[in-house]
Amino acid sequence: MRPPRNHALLLESVLKMPSATRALLQTARAALAFVTAYAAHDAAGDAALYVLCKREAERRLAATSRVQASLGEPVGFGPWWDASVTVSHGHIVTAQYVLRGPLASADLRVGVVRPRGAEQHWTSFSNALYSSPLGPQPGWHPLLCEVTLPGGGMAERVDLLAVPKATREEKS
Repeated sequence: MRPPRNHALLLESVLKMPSATRALLQTARAALAFVTAYAAHDAAGDAALYVLCKREAERRLAATSRVQASLGEPVGFGPWWDASVTVSHGHIVTAQYVLRGPLASADLRVGVVRPRGAEQHWTSFSNALYSSPLGPQPGWHPLLCEVTLPGGGMAERVDLLAVPKATREEKS
């Protein structure tokens, strides 16, 4: 069993430290706070991009019945830890998800791009977060949205961007 801490003794021992040691301890605390804040910022950016790409994929998947026919109904996304999000050049985002249905599972790739004029400086509060994933995304344009369906001998790729606009409007 651990003996109870005596905070008065701890404070007294810190105060007895040489000033250089105290300064080093303060610097270490500041560095730890910075690293923690950076990691939280990065995780928030990745989560925002995950949601942004997933919403684009859900919108595109609703417009085609080919994926549902191959995977079975209902089709859902796999767990978040099976997904990946990649940012290239600060304005191109590619996400990969697993789609699961009662009959099979498939890989889904989504790519979105923000026009170069819409970018902010890379040190701003995340290139991902300055366009909120919670609302409409006028700044992001789809580059790619494809599902790799399992096949007998060869996998089949279905381009969800190629679904005619009239078909998407009929579903809405």
